[in-house]
Amino acid sequence: MVLALVVIGTTTAVNHEVSKRLATIPLPTTTSTQLTTTTLVARPATPRHRGAANTIVAAATVDQTTTTTTEVVAQDVPKSAYDIITKLDALPVRDEHTLGYGRYRFGAWRDDDGDGCTSNYDVLIDQGKDVVSRKNPCDIVSGEWRSPYDAAAINDPAAIVVDHVVGLYEAWKSGAYNWTDSDRNDYLNDMKIVNAILAVSKTSQQNKAGRDPKDWLPSNQAFRCPYLQTWVDVKTKWNLSVDAGERESIAAAALNC
Repeated sequence: MVLALVVIGTTTAVNHEVSKRLATIPLPTTTSTQLTTTTLVARPATPRHRGAANTIVAAATVDQTTTTTTEVVAQDVPKSAYDIITKLDALPVRDEHTLGYGRYRFGAWRDDDGDGCTSNYDVLIDQGKDVVSRKNPCDIVSGEWRSPYDAAAINDPAAIVVDHVVGLYEAWKSGAYNWTDSDRNDYLNDMKIVNAILAVSKTSQQNKAGRDPKDWLPSNQAFRCPYLQTWVDVKTKWNLSVDAGERESIAAAALNC
């Protein structure tokens, strides 16, 4: 008699670091299956199992030969999380350099597109609705904004500010301390990465207070994954480092993306 049994389980490739672990998990789900078999083999009868006419009776004890293989199902990691983790794993990991920072080290806002308004005003105008600006200077006198950090609806220009996702002090600690003044000014005015500089509520910017994802994420959960994506995009482009706690926090948060 042959009995067949299929054992199904789930396993995940693991490394010591969270981000390394996630980076090794393939996106496609892969499976392999092998039957588990149990074979019953009759032993020769012992004297106490012989009948009156010396007829051999099948023994109650059997040899069992068992082969077991577990079906392996790779964890299905969303592509958005995989992209974040892949870039995160490529970033250098270093302790932060906190000495010597000053806002002046990044210079002034520039008018790179020649429209008469500097980059900070361009952000407010581009990310608002029905924005009315007064040229020279480009002061905003009215408009409507939706702050991505907290989903707050803002219609008071005094309550909306611009914020670098990877703030200037964070950039400084992560490598900008070693740049030229020109490089730092380019960073201040870099609008080429989507979401790198945002129009956000003053309240949410003050709540963020320059902290990294280890200590702060947007209260608007719908924006957390875009926020993490932008964070690693900016640090990748500018070859900025991450510290160990920041790295692990981003990797763990990316599981929800």
